[in-house]
Amino acid sequence: IEGPQADLIYRGTVTLVDGAATVDLDDAAGMTAGTWAVLCRDAQCYTSNETGWFHVRGTVTGSTLTIDCEEATCTDTVSWMVVAGWTDEDGYPIVEPEKLEP
Repeated sequence: IEGPQADLIYRGTVTLVDGAATVDLDDAAGMTAGTWAVLCRDAQCYTSNETGWFHVRGTVTGSTLTIDCEEATCTDTVSWMVVAGWTDEDGYPIVEPEKLEP
Protein backbone atom coordinates (compact mmCIF):
# COMPACT_ATOMS: atom_id res chain seq x y z
CA ILE A 1 0.00 0.00 0.00
CA GLU A 2 1.02 3.63 -0.29
CA GLY A 3 1.91 4.68 3.23
CA PRO A 4 4.71 5.18 5.74
CA GLN A 5 5.42 1.44 5.99
CA ALA A 6 5.10 -1.67 3.86
CA ASP A 7 1.77 -3.29 4.75
CA LEU A 8 -0.40 -6.03 3.34
CA ILE A 9 -4.20 -5.78 3.51
CA TYR A 10 -6.54 -8.75 3.52
CA ARG A 11 -10.31 -8.30 3.67
CA GLY A 12 -13.58 -10.14 3.23
CA THR A 13 -16.94 -10.98 4.76
CA VAL A 14 -18.14 -13.91 6.82
CA THR A 15 -21.47 -14.96 8.30
CA LEU A 16 -21.45 -15.76 11.99
CA VAL A 17 -22.71 -19.12 13.24
CA ASP A 18 -23.77 -19.09 16.89
CA GLY A 19 -22.02 -15.75 17.34
CA ALA A 20 -18.62 -16.75 15.95
CA ALA A 21 -16.61 -17.39 12.79
CA THR A 22 -13.08 -18.34 11.82
CA VAL A 23 -11.26 -17.43 8.62
CA ASP A 24 -8.06 -19.11 7.42
CA LEU A 25 -6.17 -16.12 6.02
CA ASP A 26 -4.02 -18.27 3.72
CA ASP A 27 -7.18 -19.76 2.25
CA ALA A 28 -9.02 -16.42 2.01
CA ALA A 29 -6.12 -14.88 0.05
CA GLY A 30 -5.53 -17.91 -2.16
CA MET A 31 -2.06 -18.49 -0.70
CA THR A 32 -0.24 -21.73 -0.01
CA ALA A 33 -0.74 -22.97 3.56
CA GLY A 34 1.86 -21.37 5.83
CA THR A 35 2.45 -18.29 3.65
CA TRP A 36 0.63 -15.93 6.03
CA ALA A 37 2.97 -16.88 8.89
CA VAL A 38 6.05 -16.33 6.70
CA LEU A 39 4.98 -12.97 5.25
CA CYS A 40 3.06 -11.20 7.99
CA ARG A 41 3.87 -9.67 11.35
CA ASP A 42 2.15 -7.28 13.77
CA ALA A 43 -1.35 -7.95 12.47
CA GLN A 44 -4.20 -5.59 13.29
CA CYS A 45 -7.80 -6.65 12.78
CA TYR A 46 -10.82 -4.47 12.03
CA THR A 47 -14.40 -5.79 12.06
CA SER A 48 -17.78 -4.30 11.24
CA ASN A 49 -21.21 -5.89 11.76
CA GLU A 50 -22.90 -5.20 8.43
CA THR A 51 -26.39 -6.60 9.09
CA GLY A 52 -27.03 -6.05 12.79
CA TRP A 53 -26.23 -3.97 15.81
CA PHE A 54 -24.35 -6.40 18.07
CA HIS A 55 -20.68 -5.67 18.78
CA VAL A 56 -18.11 -7.93 17.12
CA ARG A 57 -14.35 -8.24 17.55
CA GLY A 58 -11.56 -10.08 15.81
CA THR A 59 -8.21 -11.56 16.75
CA VAL A 60 -5.49 -13.16 14.66
CA THR A 61 -3.50 -16.15 15.91
CA GLY A 62 -1.15 -17.73 13.41
CA SER A 63 -3.05 -17.60 10.12
CA THR A 64 -6.48 -17.84 11.73
CA LEU A 65 -8.78 -14.85 12.13
CA THR A 66 -11.35 -15.47 14.86
CA ILE A 67 -14.41 -13.24 15.05
CA ASP A 68 -16.81 -13.36 17.97
CA CYS A 69 -19.95 -11.46 18.87
CA GLU A 70 -21.37 -10.30 22.16
CA GLU A 71 -24.59 -12.21 21.31
CA ALA A 72 -23.97 -15.97 21.34
CA THR A 73 -26.77 -16.74 18.86
CA CYS A 74 -25.88 -14.03 16.32
CA THR A 75 -25.96 -14.93 12.61
CA ASP A 76 -25.07 -11.47 11.23
CA THR A 77 -22.68 -10.83 8.36
CA VAL A 78 -19.35 -9.27 9.37
CA SER A 79 -16.87 -7.44 7.17
CA TRP A 80 -13.27 -7.89 8.25
CA MET A 81 -9.92 -6.41 7.36
CA VAL A 82 -6.50 -7.50 8.56
CA VAL A 83 -3.49 -5.24 8.04
CA ALA A 84 -0.02 -6.68 8.66
CA GLY A 85 3.56 -5.63 8.08
CA TRP A 86 5.60 -7.63 5.60
CA THR A 87 9.16 -6.49 6.19
CA ASP A 88 11.93 -8.15 8.14
CA GLU A 89 13.66 -6.54 11.11
CA ASP A 90 15.88 -4.55 8.71
CA GLY A 91 12.91 -3.06 6.84
CA TYR A 92 13.29 -5.21 3.71
CA PRO A 93 10.17 -6.80 2.17
CA ILE A 94 9.70 -10.50 2.80
CA VAL A 95 8.77 -12.41 -0.33
CA GLU A 96 7.13 -15.82 -0.46
CA PRO A 97 9.87 -18.44 -0.24
CA GLU A 98 10.30 -20.77 -3.17
CA LYS A 99 8.79 -24.20 -2.71
CA LEU A 100 11.52 -26.80 -2.55
CA GLU A 101 11.04 -29.88 -4.69
CA PRO A 102 11.34 -33.21 -2.81
